[in-house]
Parts: sequence; structure tokens; C-alpha cells
Amino acid sequence: MVLIWKGAGILVPILWFICGWITSYWFEDTRLGNGAFMGWTLLWSSIPVLLLALLLRSMGKQEQSLEPGEIPQKKRHEFFWLPVWVWGAGFLIGGLFLILTSPDETESEEETVSNEELELERLVGEKTVNFWNPTDETIAMTCTYVEDGEVRLSDSIPAKYVHYATLDADKYYVNFEQHEIEITVHGEQVTDTNSYDQGWFILDPNIDLLLVDVSEVCNAKIVRDEIRAIDWTKKVRERYEGGQLIEPRLDASTKNIKYRVMDPGFTLPLKKGTNETVFSLIPIDRRSEATDVYLDSMVIAICF
Repeated sequence: MVLIWKGAGILVPILWFICGWITSYWFEDTRLGNGAFMGWTLLWSSIPVLLLALLLRSMGKQEQSLEPGEIPQKKRHEFFWLPVWVWGAGFLIGGLFLILTSPDETESEEETVSNEELELERLVGEKTVNFWNPTDETIAMTCTYVEDGEVRLSDSIPAKYVHYATLDADKYYVNFEQHEIEITVHGEQVTDTNSYDQGWFILDPNIDLLLVDVSEVCNAKIVRDEIRAIDWTKKVRERYEGGQLIEPRLDASTKNIKYRVMDPGFTLPLKKGTNETVFSLIPIDRRSEATDVYLDSMVIAICF
């Protein structure tokens, strides 16, 4: 790299380097991508650079002995065509910005450790995982442990069929057709019979699942016009993206309520219990919007 300077401008990178070297003693991560480190380096560098600019300015104002008719020449002090004072002001502003917007290095490390510890704590117990084939063809799939490659599950899932399996909380590879997807199964967080905490894996990455509150139509006397009159877009509790393990969790342990979740395509019950909320998992193409017209047709299909 070629450095371009005039006068004392060469001192700008020298002072920046010295301040960075001193600041590095307070940081373990001294990469340029560490905003906190770069912020403090720039902030400390701005002090000597601005003092240098003031010194050069005062020196420039000193009277010079000139011959009669001689025109005074102002000496320029620049680094890459910018005056020294501009570099000092830039270091000050840039340093303050990076310090205020960058996370503290210690906090980031603690947060990372906390997240790792939380993940380890959650990988205990077991969970029911539903492998659902929404296609019109039988799909062969295997589920193996990530750690040692041991096969946990190997089966052919018929079209429109759900295969239930109880898996230990762990990391797995799910292989089917041309796909290999890594999933993490977390142990059940709620176990009372009024709650819902199961996993779903769709054997088609292009299919999402909608969790829709269908309690209002769990009625033996419901008719199609009544279903169409409901704004179903307001009944969508959650949209889960396919191509990964979906883990809906409805916790009723601290509420006087019961949750029931119907599998995709399953007919809705003709009545619901007291204080019971009924949901249905409704499939939808990943590229499609959950419109009221679409939801009308899907709910009607599982009501009759």
C-alpha cells in the first residue's frame, strides 16, 4: 500500500497504530471486525491527532521573516489529501459511534456461554416427533444421530401418512429423497395432559404449517356459509416454516384451559370440551399467502 502525505501528515497512521497497540492490551479479540476494539482505538487516536492539528495550526500562525515582495507560502499537513484535523475529527466521531453501537466484548462472551448452557440443559428427556408425508408417493427416510451416525429410525412413510416416533433429546440427520437436514430435538417442556408439546417434521421442505384456532367450528350443526363468514386470517396463531423441525408448544399448566391440536388433514371434532381450545395444523405452500379464501377451503375440508 502506498501512503500519500504532506508535511506532518505521516504522523496520523503512526499515532493510530501506537494507540491500537496500547488498546489491544485490554481486548482479547483485536480483529478489525471487533467494533468495540476499533471504537476505542479510534477514540484514543483522536486525542493526539487533534493535539497535533492544533500544534501545527499555531506554528503556521507564527510570523515569518519575508523578503520584500515575497509571498508567504502556507505549508500543508495532509494524509491522503485530508488535513490532519479532519482525521482527528473523523477518529473521534467514528470511535464514539462504534463504542455506542457495538456490544461489550465481555457481555457477548457471557451471552454465548449462556446460550450454549441453555441448549445443553434443554437437550434432556424425550419428545414425540411426527414425521408427516404430505405427498402422493411413499417416501423412504432415515433418522441418524449426528454424533456417531447410529440409525435411530428407518422407514418408508406412505402418502398422506404420519409416522409417530419418540426421540431422545439430541441432534439428528433426517435423510429423505435428495435431502439431508439436521434437526435438534428438545425434551418436552410441559407434560400435563392439557398442554401440547410435540415435534413435527414435514417430508417436503416446500410445505409450511399453520396453527389455526378452529374452536368456533367444532360444532355438529355448523354449515359452510357460517365457516366462510369467519375471518380465518385472524385465527392463525403461528406459521411454522418447513424444512426443519417444528416444535409447537401450548402450555396450559398455569391456566384453566385445555389445548387440543389436530393433525394435518384430520377431521375436526363435532364438539369441544368446556374451556377447551382446539387448533388444527393446516399445510400451506411456502410461496403462498395464508388468505381467507384458502383457509375457508381448508377448514371446510376438515369439517365435512
